[in-house]
Formats: sequence, C-alpha cells, structure tokens
Amino acid sequence: MDIGFSISNNQGIDSVQSIVDIATASEEQGLDSIWVSDHVFNASYIYDRIGDKPYYDPLTILTFVAAKTSRIKLGTSILVLPYHHPIRLAKIAATLDHLSNGRLLMGIGVGVIPEEIQSMGVSPRQRGKFSDEAIILMKKLWTEPVVQHSGDFYSVPDFVFSPKPLQTPHIPILIGGTSEAAIKRAARIGNGWHPPANDPEPLRTGIELLNHINSFDDINKFHDSDYDIFLPDELKDNKSKVFHLILGILISVIIYYLSFFFEELGKNEQIPIGISIWIPLIIIILFSTISLVRINEK
Repeated sequence: MDIGFSISNNQGIDSVQSIVDIATASEEQGLDSIWVSDHVFNASYIYDRIGDKPYYDPLTILTFVAAKTSRIKLGTSILVLPYHHPIRLAKIAATLDHLSNGRLLMGIGVGVIPEEIQSMGVSPRQRGKFSDEAIILMKKLWTEPVVQHSGDFYSVPDFVFSPKPLQTPHIPILIGGTSEAAIKRAARIGNGWHPPANDPEPLRTGIELLNHINSFDDINKFHDSDYDIFLPDELKDNKSKVFHLILGILISVIIYYLSFFFEELGKNEQIPIGISIWIPLIIIILFSTISLVRINEK
C-alpha cells in the first residue's frame, strides 16, 4: 500500500514555507506521495473555510517542492481543468516532470463551483466536454511527434511540442470525482480514478461502477452526453413522467409542422380538406391514449 499526504496548500496557512516543510518532512518519514489542491478564487465553500487567507497555486508549490525532495511522488488532488489552458498546462506539467525526475501525478477534475468556472472563461454546462477535449489534447501533445488537433475548443495545426514528459507514454492522469460521469471518464480516457475523501458507501458504489464499466470490451459506449438537462425535484424521481414530457414536446413539434403539410395538400385538392384537418387531430388522440396507458402501467 502506498500512503500519500495532503500538504494543505488550500487551508489558508500564512507561511508558505510551512507547506514546503510539510512536503520535505513527508519524504523524510517515508511517505510515498504528497498532494496539492487547486482553486483560483476563495469562493463558495472555500471562502467559508478560509475567508481571505492564502490559497497557494498548486503547480508552483510542487515545482519548489521538487527542488527540495528527491523521491516522493508529487500529485495534484485535483487540478480543475476549466481553470487551465490545456496547451500551457501540458507544457508546465512536462517541464515539472523533468525537474522532478518523473515524479508527477496529475489528478484532474471538471470543477464544482459554477461561478468560478464561468469566471475562468468556460461555461459550467460545458465543463465536462471541455475537460474531455483538454485531456485528449494534452495526451497528443505529450506523445505525438507532430501534433494536429481540431476540436470544439482548441485547434493545433501540425506543430511540434516539447518537452515531452520524462514518464512514458505520458504523465499519469487520475480522474477526480465521485459522479457517474467522472467514473466513466476515468475508465474511458484516464489512467486511474482519484475519489475524494468520502464515506465508505459512495466509495464502494464507485468501485462497483468502475468494475462494471471495465467489464465491457467497448468502453467508448459510455461517452458522456454533450448536453446537461436540469429537472425540477418533483420530476427527478419519476423517469416515466420525464420521458413522456420530453416525448410529448417532440411529438407536438412534429404535429405542428405536419398540420401545415396536410393543410397544403387540402388546398391543392390532393386530399379532401376535411381529412387534412382531421389527420393531425387523430395523431394527437392516438398519442395521448398510448401515453396514458404507458403511465398507468408504471
């Protein structure tokens, strides 16, 4: 078993040297890794915890610690990807990997404070999609001799990127979070899962889901949706009603446009005008009857 320790760059410690001392003492005591956390603003629960006290930059801390240590692994727990430009982050991380002689571990996540994510230039609704592309792009930068990338957020036109990380094939990427989306991301494009400190039950549930996903040959089937749907609380526990609500909206749109189509047929005398009026109404009655039967069956 490997044992790691958070060196508390996120706890409002006034003396930054104290954080470095914790890291060097961790190595002297034989621990296997030290970890730092990532936020830009003292917002939300961060402000509740430390107010306006210092929250130190994680990669700057690790760079200084790398010069003061020689063996202990240096981890991020976690870097919030929407706070970082992935190309600059790949450069900094690869440089740090060389400075530390291949000791960097990158725990990364999508973030949980919407206002902070928005302030850093990424839509909170797109943070998962942004992070997926950032991971894919960083892997390309770290492993491919000539990098070509065209995505929704970034484009790289056949550039050479250096340095490559000292670790091969690249710096280990550990996906943080306990949501289903995070665990699926870990299985799909990560090198491991990095859950936060939590009760045993969510940890057990996450491990079971990860094992279930890994039992499939084609993990790509677990791609996250590009869309987020926010539902009222009263609908969250009734998937049947949600399904029929969405289906009803779609059918209504289709019927709306069909009514114009049949109306034109009636005007052109291709079908009797009376039938052109009744056909959309019959469709509505048929759909409503089927929906009521389905709901009652639930």
